[in-house]
Amino acid sequence: MTRDYIPEDNATSKKFADALQNSQVGKLYTCHWHCYYVLDKQRPLVISIYKANEASKKIILKYSNNIYFTNYENSIDQTTGFVADDICFFHKDKLLLGTVSHAEICHIYPPSDEVLELFLENASWQEIDYLPEEFIELNKCF
Repeated sequence: MTRDYIPEDNATSKKFADALQNSQVGKLYTCHWHCYYVLDKQRPLVISIYKANEASKKIILKYSNNIYFTNYENSIDQTTGFVADDICFFHKDKLLLGTVSHAEICHIYPPSDEVLELFLENASWQEIDYLPEEFIELNKCF
């Protein structure tokens, strides 16, 4: 997730971050992330990396009922906005699904036709041209 800071007056975001703490596996500092670019290399994005498992899934679903963390009573803090930003999921270090929360953008990069079918069965998607510059491989980021 791209939000690495939690304003002191954002109690909901603090609770969410505290609950996910045991699932965090590290942080990544980069000037390019899914649909984000930073021109000032002295101020890179700070990306928090978490394990995707049943425990983290339960926490995420407690704070939001959608991928963008919007439109749910616990998902938006009235003072500062989203509880979490720009959740991305990876499979074998390759981006599987990437979001831009504030714009409600979600891109999928299914590794196989079978995975594509699962996405197509469970949501409506609009096909767009492949954006290779937005595809992230974690092993190339470290």
